[in-house]
Amino acid sequence: MKKSKALLFAVLLILLAVIGYFIKLSCDKASKVPAESEPVDTAGTEPEQLSPSELAALEGALADAPVLTGDSVGLRKFPYPYKAMLCIISDCDSTTIQTFARVHRYLNSFEDTPYGKGLGLDISDSFFVYNGSNLDTAENLMSYCAGVDPDSTKDADLIKHYYDCGWIDSIHAFGDFSNSAGSMFSRTLAERAWELLDQAGITPTVWIDHGTYTNVQNFGAYNPNNASSYQMGDNPVSPYYHTDLSLNGRIKYVWYSRHSDAFGQDYPLSIRQLRDGKSVWSFQRYTSEMLGSEIDWNWRPNRIHDQITPERLDVLEEQGQYALIANHLTVFQEDEQFGPEDLQALELLASRYYDTQTILVARTSRVLDYALAQRYISFKLVELDGATAIQLLNINDPVGGEHAPTLDELRGLTFYVADPVRTAVYLGTERLNAELTRNPADESGRNSVSIAWFAPDTKDYSLDAR
Repeated sequence: MKKSKALLFAVLLILLAVIGYFIKLSCDKASKVPAESEPVDTAGTEPEQLSPSELAALEGALADAPVLTGDSVGLRKFPYPYKAMLCIISDCDSTTIQTFARVHRYLNSFEDTPYGKGLGLDISDSFFVYNGSNLDTAENLMSYCAGVDPDSTKDADLIKHYYDCGWIDSIHAFGDFSNSAGSMFSRTLAERAWELLDQAGITPTVWIDHGTYTNVQNFGAYNPNNASSYQMGDNPVSPYYHTDLSLNGRIKYVWYSRHSDAFGQDYPLSIRQLRDGKSVWSFQRYTSEMLGSEIDWNWRPNRIHDQITPERLDVLEEQGQYALIANHLTVFQEDEQFGPEDLQALELLASRYYDTQTILVARTSRVLDYALAQRYISFKLVELDGATAIQLLNINDPVGGEHAPTLDELRGLTFYVADPVRTAVYLGTERLNAELTRNPADESGRNSVSIAWFAPDTKDYSLDAR
């Protein structure tokens, strides 16, 4: 009897131990589930599995390997596992500090907001340096300076804060100069604007033209034969000329400021020649639809459900395209702010990023930088006995010139390889490892390695969200 009891007790202890093990295993798995602020990571995390002799052989082979370019077979179009890339490029017209904070708290964080739970998306915005408009009350709208006085700052600290956290990455011309009395813009204001921004460490690379014919600082789409004939920013004989300042290591991309009803684009960048002999990267945005001969400008928050639809997102994925969507996300006018249909459209977009992981949603500058690197990267690739080495060399930028890239410029680049864990990647002569993701096969059936995309940042940076 005593033996039976002892045996039963021993079995019970073993059973409790087994149950405890599985409970711990379950907890460990739960602790590895990505936090709500992070997209699900389907990439492998195995370390590189190459011996020193294999690495030496691969490095020796790289020395004699031919240089390849970004259009080579073997470079995936979009970062793994995404099939398309999208940004919403927001113009800051009619923006107050309150609406800016409220909208981006919803778009960029996971906090509870008047619109519902935040989406945690990487969506950026733009800013004005000056407000020389008499169409809106200048003192109520967000701008770096008070009116057109470069010696009197207004929302400078707030704009600097949002620039530093990534909620702002574009400049909406030098400001709003839509004024029925005539333009208040001058080259002196341009000079002072760059002085102020340089001193503050605000270095936007994306320029978005703004407004009507009195916004003579515009230069993205000058044409003497259409409505853009007023644009003088790139005219060296004009008193409004400034591209010698603005393109001098500052602005890299400029919006071609004409309407477009093309939602998806195979490639978002083209080279635009300016009147002063300079060239600049130009991009188009989806701004409108044609209703017969009329342009239906649907770029307001309460029309975003007309811009972002399930059908358009499906086609974007199927065709493997970029989408650059123009909007004015942060307007203060209540009748133009998000409605239920618009929130539903934005939630759909978030689901394509987080749930299905088919559309990479990113801020404007990151999308454009990625497109440039993906097409113009030069690299070497060698394969020996099932092992692969990739050496990243330069970005052969036909506008800005050839240069050695930083790691951030290369984030997202994805190379198809035979065996991800038997692949070494070098940036110049530096071997990367922690910055790589080693990916299983995608829809093409091929494995890959990626330079890791930017880590998600869903912190609530909003200030004055009243």
